[in-house]
Amino acid sequence: MSTTTRARGVEAFEHVIINVLKLDKTSQLWRALEDDGFITISDITTLTDGEINALQYEDVGTDGNIAMKAVMKKQRKLLTHLLSWRDWTSRQLNKFDANDWLELTEDDFNRFRENQLPDLIR
Repeated sequence: MSTTTRARGVEAFEHVIINVLKLDKTSQLWRALEDDGFITISDITTLTDGEINALQYEDVGTDGNIAMKAVMKKQRKLLTHLLSWRDWTSRQLNKFDANDWLELTEDDFNRFRENQLPDLIR
């Protein structure tokens, strides 16, 4: 993967997490993905449902002890829905690349979740 491609992948990853899912670098999902080395959009698109459900992050308790905790279900579901959006959209297009991720808006994603996703889940 070239540096430019990798940079676009990181940019797309950050755009999707921050602007579409409305999570930040301190969120459980971001921390778990980063801890596992998933920092580009192509990294997360290869995740299986089982891998998404197994995501964990390090949590430092008030006593200073570090424990591994599962990422909250809502954040894991957002990632699963995001990959469903990618699958649904890629079937509509002849190609799918980082630009499609960068053009995704929170409103477009929410419309997908409200209108298309329920039928896909059933």
